[in-house]
Amino acid sequence: MKKIIVAMAAASAMLGVSAAQAESSHVFFKGQVTDSTCEINAESKDQTVQLPTVIASALAADGQTAGTREFTIGMSKCPGNQKLAIRFEPGATVDTKTGWLKNSLNDGAKNVAIELLNENALPIRVTGHQAEDQYAAKADENGNYTQRYFARYHATGKAEAGAVESSVAYSVIYQ
Repeated sequence: MKKIIVAMAAASAMLGVSAAQAESSHVFFKGQVTDSTCEINAESKDQTVQLPTVIASALAADGQTAGTREFTIGMSKCPGNQKLAIRFEPGATVDTKTGWLKNSLNDGAKNVAIELLNENALPIRVTGHQAEDQYAAKADENGNYTQRYFARYHATGKAEAGAVESSVAYSVIYQ
């Protein structure tokens, strides 16, 4: 009986020690409710960007790029007092190591990805945390906002001929 009481006392003392050493802190949350959001323009919704046809030898080695094509994402009815950004979202079509879009065709071109570039032709790594999360601009005085991008083929090895298809979701972020 004495052994049980001694053991319980020791256990209680240890619990008291760990509780005394524990730190506490807080998590703070901030947000904002906006009057309205932008509407994605019809030509920007589910758009298809047709990359130019290139020969496989233009993508003969890892890192080579070819076939750049411009595209835009446009919105209207945007609140004039908020900065906006477009964030490309990672998903099943995104290579998590490179941030490039994978060819979704099993029988398509081999060793070819699609790389996205911002309006300054700098690579976008689609990770969900890419630099394009920066709030780049406000809508114009009419509530319109257009963001320019580029897409191109990016060799992940010696390219083999075939079709290339992929897709990526995007979100509109408000500041």
